[in-house]
Amino acid sequence: MRGYILAITGVTVLCVVSSVLIPEGRMKKYVKGIMALITLCVIIAPIFTVFKKNPDDVFSDVSIDLVVDEAYLDTAFLNNDKTSHDLESYLKSAGIDAKVVIVEKIGNSSEIDYVNIILSKSSLTGTTTNNIDISEIKSLSAAYLGISKKDARVFYER
Repeated sequence: MRGYILAITGVTVLCVVSSVLIPEGRMKKYVKGIMALITLCVIIAPIFTVFKKNPDDVFSDVSIDLVVDEAYLDTAFLNNDKTSHDLESYLKSAGIDAKVVIVEKIGNSSEIDYVNIILSKSSLTGTTTNNIDISEIKSLSAAYLGISKKDARVFYER
């Protein structure tokens, strides 16, 4: 508290001395304005220290125990990987060489948000004319996975 009172006194004395020493004119008006802002900052400075707390003190009584279910994560990953591989095999049997990436909905690993089908270069090049029907690829994938056709996205490998 003593430091606070000394700071206010010091700023007040500085304002009075600068007001007396600076000659009349436009400059005095600006200096007085700046000194008023400095005085205001010194006066309201303790208010900020009231709201300033250590984050460790705020959450010291809260206990968070996070448990990761490794078995569930492994199962979900393996199921997704198996489904991707199965769809790749299904598309290959239809004459489409592609890599499949299945993206699941956030918070629900059993629901598919969308699927990316990336056509390989080998399926796009060759001696015969390429007759790849994107709509057919989307239909095959959507029917196989039980999703909407709009959730199947087809890309070309570069």
